[in-house]
Amino acid sequence: MKSFTTLISMFCIAAMILFGCNKDDSPKKDYVESIKDKTWWGTLTYTGQKAEYYSVHFNADKSLLWSQLSGDYPGIWEINDKHLKMTFPSLKSEIDGDISKNDTLLNISDNNATVTINSGKLIANPNIHLDYTVWIGSADIAKQESLEIDFLPNLNVRMNLDGTIHNIPYKRSLSGQIIRIPGKGDEVLFGVIISDTEMKGSVVYSIYSWQAIKQ
Repeated sequence: MKSFTTLISMFCIAAMILFGCNKDDSPKKDYVESIKDKTWWGTLTYTGQKAEYYSVHFNADKSLLWSQLSGDYPGIWEINDKHLKMTFPSLKSEIDGDISKNDTLLNISDNNATVTINSGKLIANPNIHLDYTVWIGSADIAKQESLEIDFLPNLNVRMNLDGTIHNIPYKRSLSGQIIRIPGKGDEVLFGVIISDTEMKGSVVYSIYSWQAIKQ
């Protein structure tokens, strides 16, 4: 009888351990922390055009700044659980999406019929140091062209685009993730620093793409 009672007790203890292990005690994700004072990037496509890059910085006061090839656009953001809503009053535009557990944007929708937001992702290493760094890659313009960008102090850059040298000033956003490099005429490079070793962006005419890796 004693052995039977001991067996029952052991069974109860094992069951408690089993059900206890199956219980999800992990803390609920705070999706606001994925947005507040953070910068995200992704691609968008206008009807009939090639995909281009964008970046959006979310300020703690619920304002945001959306940056893309054509310019910078202020807006506001709000989160309901994992659902993110971005509103741009001056453009009468809204973008909705769900933030995943690994900080990507899913189920994206836009009330602008001429543009599709393809993707969104958190930039993990924001505002890296650029002075005296060299980045090498390519630009897909009229053809695949070589690209080298040497960042100099005081927001100056030496850019070698397929053998043509540009020694010019450049602009960098307050968040540190966006650069704009002018060239001849409309040859402007818009870029997003997506990590501490990689940039991707668009060229203003005909919206061609470019990319570069830190050396």
